[in-house]
Amino acid sequence: MKNLLLGLFAVAALVASAADVADTGIRVAAFKGDREAALTFTLDDGWEDNATLAAPLFERYGIPATFFLVPGTIPLHDNEKGTHKYGQISWGRWKQIAQAGHEIGNHSLHHSKLTTLDEAAARAEIDGGRQLIAEKIGVTPVSFAYPGNGRDDRLRKFVYAQHAVAREFESGYGGAKFTTEKANGMVASALQQKRWMVTMLHAITNGYAAFPSASILDDHLKYVQPLQARLWVDTFGNVGRYVKERDAANLVVQRAATSATITLTTGLDTNLFNVPLTVVIEQVTAASAEAQRAGESARLPVTIDANRLLVEVVPGAAPVTIRWRTK
Repeated sequence: MKNLLLGLFAVAALVASAADVADTGIRVAAFKGDREAALTFTLDDGWEDNATLAAPLFERYGIPATFFLVPGTIPLHDNEKGTHKYGQISWGRWKQIAQAGHEIGNHSLHHSKLTTLDEAAARAEIDGGRQLIAEKIGVTPVSFAYPGNGRDDRLRKFVYAQHAVAREFESGYGGAKFTTEKANGMVASALQQKRWMVTMLHAITNGYAAFPSASILDDHLKYVQPLQARLWVDTFGNVGRYVKERDAANLVVQRAATSATITLTTGLDTNLFNVPLTVVIEQVTAASAEAQRAGESARLPVTIDANRLLVEVVPGAAPVTIRWRTK
């Protein structure tokens, strides 16, 4: 009886909130897969060579990108021309790009200078762009990029009422003097600083802030591709929502010798914020492992990585139980 009581006390003592879970050896990873840093490629305006050059390059290297479109300029069919110099690619092609795994984000309906508009006009630009993308692509955008990067607290209120995340910082890529070496150095710095880097590109070879050559982007992606064991490269919507969920996470833990039960909540709108967080369980020697949320039949993804487990958990009220076997 004495040993049983001591065992129960040991388990109960491991119950902690996210701010306090260090002693349990269980934590939420800073980035998916417990990678050191994150990288997102965003491309603004929908220039023609975003579809003809950039998208195929990203797909060649298995890298998903975010294309922030100006939907009021996009033609319906391939044989039409849009109303703006960057409205040359049809909705059908953008839908194909989305289906290939890229994200289509909202860059406002007409790329107006939102900071100069009254509330009704600003909302029409923001909400109208979101609605048109949802209608034409079939996926409601969760991400927004401010036209001309013009942003203030008034606009943020309108944007975040309809989007999960908005681009609030960026690292510019492109221009006549831009080089592969500069791009590689920027990514290396982000890795060293263990932060999320968001690139901002426009045209690739023909248009605003174009590269001297498409080979610069090609060579840069060759550099990025093998870094993905350490660097999480994903869309703006995925990384941005992960970061917000991570920062809002409340983790409650009960750990025993070969199992753990966790409850992971954020208080965020689960209709928008439903990206799995990586929960790391340290100091585990396991030959096999499984994880399941209470009330659900499907198993959650679990990776055995040396002496730890990585469990992908969408935040929610129901507890998740992880069990492992040493042999």
